[in-house]
Amino acid sequence: MNRSTAQLVLVTLFGAASPAYAQAAANAAPAETSDAPAPAPALVPPAALTETTVPYPDEAPAHALPVVVRVKLRVTVDGVVGKVELISAPQAIFDDAVVRAAERFTFRPATYGGKPIAADITFSHTFLPPPPPPALVESGPALVSVLRGKLVEKGTRVPVLGATVSALIDGVPYDAPADLHGRFRLPLPAGSARISVHAPGYRPFLQAEELAPKQELALEYYVERERYDPYEIVVFGEEKREELSRVTLRGAEIKQVPGTFGDPYRVVQTLPGVSSIISLLPFPVVRGASPGSTGLLVDGTRVPMLYHLLAGPSVIHPEFIEEVQFYPGGAPVLYGGYTAGIVDGRTRRARPDEKLIDLDANLLQAGGLVRWPVPELGVTLTASGRYGYPGGLLSLASNQVSLSYWDYQFRLDGGNARNGWTLFALGASDVLKTADPASDPKNPTLVPSLKLAFHRLDLRAQQGIGIFDVTYRVVGGIDDTLQGTSGDVQTLIVEPQLRMKWRWPDQLDVVAGVEGSVHSFSQSAAATGTSGGPNSVNLGTFTGELSTQYVA
Repeated sequence: MNRSTAQLVLVTLFGAASPAYAQAAANAAPAETSDAPAPAPALVPPAALTETTVPYPDEAPAHALPVVVRVKLRVTVDGVVGKVELISAPQAIFDDAVVRAAERFTFRPATYGGKPIAADITFSHTFLPPPPPPALVESGPALVSVLRGKLVEKGTRVPVLGATVSALIDGVPYDAPADLHGRFRLPLPAGSARISVHAPGYRPFLQAEELAPKQELALEYYVERERYDPYEIVVFGEEKREELSRVTLRGAEIKQVPGTFGDPYRVVQTLPGVSSIISLLPFPVVRGASPGSTGLLVDGTRVPMLYHLLAGPSVIHPEFIEEVQFYPGGAPVLYGGYTAGIVDGRTRRARPDEKLIDLDANLLQAGGLVRWPVPELGVTLTASGRYGYPGGLLSLASNQVSLSYWDYQFRLDGGNARNGWTLFALGASDVLKTADPASDPKNPTLVPSLKLAFHRLDLRAQQGIGIFDVTYRVVGGIDDTLQGTSGDVQTLIVEPQLRMKWRWPDQLDVVAGVEGSVHSFSQSAAATGTSGGPNSVNLGTFTGELSTQYVA
């Protein structure tokens, strides 16, 4: 018996008709001549072409009440699911089952005027408790009464969507889903019933009812929302499991932690076991290991620093970061080459319709971000830049030191998450200047004593080939480091990569691939300014990888 129910709800259609045109069509008189305006184009929502069922997870924990999972699906013009976004409270095992199943749904795409367009729909799936033993069902009382009614939101009286109504009578559970208007009908045996209502985003509703034989009880339940404050942060804890030690931070929690100034990377410094050698330097120390042994990464690509010197912000605008994965030790094989921790900031693809302009200026820095779709190219562009001038404030305290920094990011996203491509360029620079010992102490000449700079160009493409997800990627870049009198060290980097991912069966990720790494080092002496020659070193590696990960 399939103990689950599902609902598909149309949320948004992209490319809808012009409001002015729609209003004119609505107000137009019946056509009597050939000059009458043409009728408004028809708008047809997506239609499922395959089963939209979700298998009940074999490892699901026991539960006496229904579990409701809601996700938002982006149905592309090709009828495939381009994106799955969880919009209900986290319920790990059940969420994964719905996301995995939804990624394989196919639809007849939405159309407007006969032309396919992209659309967002809400998919709601309810996992009902396992049925009672057959002997209990066969000997159970007859269903001689009916409980029916409507579920409305307390305070607004709007219908509650995706809800399940359950009744417990003499230890036997009965349940029924509510429709898109919040109405439900539940046949029950006579007696005292413990009624509960569960819906994503709402508090559990409990009520006691008394059902007489051959009675249909009609009523209306008012269900209260979980929260109304958009800035409230809810932290969910999971049962400890024997697996890799990993902390994943995502959503509002990585931008609203006190003391991080809204920078996702700075959240890592607040975690247990993380400190720094010298306060305000951008090198986290994980469990006492050398900073050079810790991987500082963006989408799996190494960068020399996470944030700017002193109290500067992170080197990447917070809008780029979707989540931060932190491994204090024992990282997967895909992060080979590091013996200590891993800090990996995962960026997100911009949505095709996303528009954002963010400007910021204060006493220490000025910058901004622009995210805008480019329909002519079929891409979404995101560009940001920032320049910091804390040296102005430092000069008020001392004329012996100065600091400046800048960073930039430029990104193009095309296609969708499974079949698409990304061009991502980023870079940052910090320059700390101190007084030249040979200059006048009262009016010193400031010369660079510490410089940290890098540039990266990341080209990647994703392709879905049957049950496999293939990623082609090449990263190029340059690091430029100056420290004291040791000279200027430049590193040229080229890193090609090919990976193939296969989820088998439902909770086992198998990743296989090959990757290469070529680094060319050159150092110029501070005194002579020479470069190349004996001071140049070239290193190259080529490795294969095979990784399996159990996803619970």
